[in-house]
Amino acid sequence: MLCGATKMEILLNYPGLQAVRKHDSPMQQSVREYKGLLFVNDKSFKIHLHQSNSTWLMHNPTDDPIIYALNSQNFKHAWNYLDAYKKQLEPIHLSHQPVPVDIYRRVIQEHQEFVNFHIYLKTVQLASDLSHITIIYVDGKFRNHQITITVNYNQGKLFQIGCCKLPVTLSASDDSLINLFEVFVAQVENFQQFFDVMDVIDQFLWTVDPEMPTRADVRRRVILDVNLSVEMVFNPNHPMTLPEMRLFGPVGRVQQIESVLNNNFESWSEDGDVIDELTKIFEVAVFPERGSLDKECGIGECGICLSTRGHSSKLPEVFCPNSPCDQCFHTDCLYKFLQQSLQEYSTKVQGSCPYCKQRITCENPQQ
Repeated sequence: MLCGATKMEILLNYPGLQAVRKHDSPMQQSVREYKGLLFVNDKSFKIHLHQSNSTWLMHNPTDDPIIYALNSQNFKHAWNYLDAYKKQLEPIHLSHQPVPVDIYRRVIQEHQEFVNFHIYLKTVQLASDLSHITIIYVDGKFRNHQITITVNYNQGKLFQIGCCKLPVTLSASDDSLINLFEVFVAQVENFQQFFDVMDVIDQFLWTVDPEMPTRADVRRRVILDVNLSVEMVFNPNHPMTLPEMRLFGPVGRVQQIESVLNNNFESWSEDGDVIDELTKIFEVAVFPERGSLDKECGIGECGICLSTRGHSSKLPEVFCPNSPCDQCFHTDCLYKFLQQSLQEYSTKVQGSCPYCKQRITCENPQQ
């Protein structure tokens, strides 16, 4: 078994490795396995080192003669094996570029301090090549928030925010992993009311787009009735203000709903419950529950591609203005259909509905 100081020494000298811990008993934790990368000059080598009885051995799937020879030498300590393997590789793989070992050590140290400092973490995963750290943070309402922090091996701050699911773009860098993560946590806390509102929307309304909303999505398209839906865009900084709305459906029904909304917009209260406020301005007792209508997702198939979800999982957005027809289409599908007779792409095209031959207009989906 390796003591804590020895384990840290191995990780600092060989920062591409990660200890695989196994609990032998509730009171004992041992490290008998290491996995990851061994950096030699400017090259990296996959390592899977494990302890068998009292001897350290390397997995050797390619029958490497160096590993084969080392496995026969009865190494009692993991670091002795690693030192010997590296010594064998160095003259074979000469380098013109130095490996940034000092940076590797800083990343390992920052990672260890970070794990010990924070308690509201679900997972913290340091990539085996030390290129990034993936963290899942649990907020006070038990919501998970994931962030990827990348390591900068060039000039500048050591850590940079790579990818995170927030309703705003977050760009920051710092030499301290703890300080940079606190920037992310502060934003998560800042948007708690927004997350509350969106969670209520997803729980009580039939959301069809996006199919799997993330914490970054400010838009929801919800079903009002068969072939009738509304897209709502919420302000993440003031989520209880009246959302921007766009209706999708047959022209006649859309005009009726627009008239109702125009009469009721002023009654919206930012101090109320979002579902109560929506039922008030739409003048409905309840919104349809998921799966309660005849259509699988409350919306019919596109009249051109004959599917509900088209390219990039988009739903039909254009409806024929001819009331007896009311056929719906994906914007991409209808634009391509109508554009066939044009010589150049434009912001909007007009033509005949493929079904009833009445005039129909479609905007360029790329605009």
